[in-house]
Amino acid sequence: MTEKKKINSLGVTISNHIDLIIENRDLITPELLDSLRNLSNYCLDSSFTVSQKKRNTKNTLIDRLKYFVQHTIEKSLISFSEIGLIEELDFKEKKPIYPINYAKESEALIFSYNYFINEENWVIEKWNTHKNNNEIISNLKNIEKTYNKIEKLFSNPDKKINILIEELNLLYILTIDIYNYISIYNSNKNKKISSTIINVCEYCFRICNTGKTCKIHKTYNSEKMEEYLNGRNLFLESSDDFKNFHNIYKTFRELTYDNNISLMSNYGIDDDFGPEAKKIHTNEVFHRMVINIKKRIWNNDLKKIFQHDFLRLFPNIYHLIEPNFSCSVSFDHFIELSYQEKSLNNIYDTSKHPFWFLYALTIADYLENESKKIEQKKNEIAARDVRYFGKKKTMTYKQIVDSEIEEGFLFLKEGETRKGKESNIKKIIKKMHNELTSSLKL
Repeated sequence: MTEKKKINSLGVTISNHIDLIIENRDLITPELLDSLRNLSNYCLDSSFTVSQKKRNTKNTLIDRLKYFVQHTIEKSLISFSEIGLIEELDFKEKKPIYPINYAKESEALIFSYNYFINEENWVIEKWNTHKNNNEIISNLKNIEKTYNKIEKLFSNPDKKINILIEELNLLYILTIDIYNYISIYNSNKNKKISSTIINVCEYCFRICNTGKTCKIHKTYNSEKMEEYLNGRNLFLESSDDFKNFHNIYKTFRELTYDNNISLMSNYGIDDDFGPEAKKIHTNEVFHRMVINIKKRIWNNDLKKIFQHDFLRLFPNIYHLIEPNFSCSVSFDHFIELSYQEKSLNNIYDTSKHPFWFLYALTIADYLENESKKIEQKKNEIAARDVRYFGKKKTMTYKQIVDSEIEEGFLFLKEGETRKGKESNIKKIIKKMHNELTSSLKL
């Protein structure tokens, strides 16, 4: 993997993560929301770079992150002043502050401010590793401590307090996650490609043995060409929401091949992972299921629960994995059986993490449902063509159109004419006649 490709992958990952974190946060001020959207867009830009500065510009991730952190802490301290937790402060010069009058709830945030305005703490050498570097983590933890204390201080907070808490929470989560992504990227960038590096198929959920597509969608021989084209077309014609969902899965899987992830949702945040764990935002349903899998014994009672859940969530592919419930001795074993060739045919995926398995099932179920729709449409078209061909034996093209409308098969939309429908039917029948003539010659 080249350096450029790695940086682009990092940018996409951070951009997706920002978008997920800010989604549905109604209390964020428009100013902060615009700032974060700009940061997200920058991460997708061709000029994206972590720290390599261009001449006379400040167009790096570190520079933009620095502005976000410093500006948000300043705003929070101004809000503290307005609600009487600290004396009024002057932020015109980026200098450490040592207020005389302040509430203990604001102390930790003051420490963080004094740390993050120091330019020496924004050099890339501090941000690209966790090794022997607890300063960033401890000062970010100060931000977390602050919003937790504010929540406890105000039992019935007004909107202004809620905005303050929300923005401090957002500041902590995004900054510590971006720090983790940068340091993990740096720790891996000089490693040789090995079996631990994975690639997700461009058109489905499967892990590739080689290249950018899985063995189902490869084109190494003519027999596979149809499957490749079907898989590609199915993906290209899918919704933008699905493509985004697939891109998030692909990006996170390729970045987190070690499965060192921590989930966060409305259900809660996994807090029993080390600082290098990559935080991933998910929905409450998946989060609950992962926790159940990890904490409960894989017995018949839990199997029944998941049989019910999987049938509801993944109805289109349930028949492929259902037999594996009865013969699996653990959830890891269930995943292993489900990835076999006779089931989901994802034989190169060695991960047993339940979250990635649920993600893969979601993609597989969507694609199977879309495939069924396409197949149904093909069958409907084939039945229609046979119907046209049969009617032509005794009817004119005008009579065929009349009968199709009368029988409810055909509708004239605004701007369409009967003559146009007759012309279409004539082309279909002519094509069928030519195909029939060709087959008889064989």
